Amino acid sequence: MCKKKCSYRIVMNRAITWIVTSVIMAALHFSFVGKAPAGLLSMGSVLQPVPAEVEPVGGVVIDSKVDPFVASTFTGTLTSDVISGDTSNSLGGLTFVYRVENNPGSAHAIGRFAVSDFGSFTTDVGYDPNTPAGGIVPLLANRTTSNKVVGFTFAGAEELAPSTTSANLVIHTDAMNYVDTLAVISNGSASTAATFVPLPVPEPSTWILAVLVIPVVLVKWYPRTDR
Repeated sequence: MCKKKCSYRIVMNRAITWIVTSVIMAALHFSFVGKAPAGLLSMGSVLQPVPAEVEPVGGVVIDSKVDPFVASTFTGTLTSDVISGDTSNSLGGLTFVYRVENNPGSAHAIGRFAVSDFGSFTTDVGYDPNTPAGGIVPLLANRTTSNKVVGFTFAGAEELAPSTTSANLVIHTDAMNYVDTLAVISNGSASTAATFVPLPVPEPSTWILAVLVIPVVLVKWYPRTDR
């Protein structure tokens, strides 16, 4: 009798601990929503001009890759970094840095760099005017109405012509983990290059559903023995 009751109590205590921990983690993750950094880019919005900020500041590069891309009218290289502990990131999560290079032999300029999927994460975008020296600044940045794609457009005086390199394109997030993905580089023709984005997390409604349902399942699974 005691063994069954003790097992039941242990499972319920663990369930309660899991629920409390989940609620705390969810609260921490969404605690930054509502703040408005200078380059806040919300669903369906356009930012023009893109804020120029010397960033990131400090932190550790936890992953990096350089990937060439080839389209019918241009070729180039995408450099990507994931940074943890960037003190200029007011959202408290990972910072993603991208740099697009258009090769000298390209026939056309590059007009667009876009990467997906930023999902429900808050994004604060900008560019570093000092890195690299002479880097081309984006004309504008936008986030699609699906909330997934964040992109930078180069046009006019800000065209990413052959033999030029973009300024470091910086996206601050409240994401705590990252995953591999593909970016799209385009201007008439298009190509893809390997890069990084935040690792998707369950929506708040999923957390709430889990918090409500799991204790009920556990109670039914471990029937009371003192009835």
